[in-house]
Amino acid sequence: MICKYTKTCAFIAYGSHVAPFTAKMTKLKYCERFQEGCARYNAYQFLDADLVPDDLWPNLEIKTLEMIERRINEAHKPQRARIGEAD
Repeated sequence: MICKYTKTCAFIAYGSHVAPFTAKMTKLKYCERFQEGCARYNAYQFLDADLVPDDLWPNLEIKTLEMIERRINEAHKPQRARIGEAD
């Protein structure tokens, strides 16, 4: 099954430009066979598409987990009131 993000995934263009053969093999592995193992696929599940960097290679799972963790931590930070603001 082809990945549902293949038509919009920036890696397809980026990877093909930077390392064509590697990008082709990576696309075959992740886009066409194992989407759930793709760092980009997983990032798209938890982050807005504009937060997924174009140069995020599909095998960079750790980087994706760090981005998702940062996003979760930011979303759960308590809001601090500024001095002088009414409660």
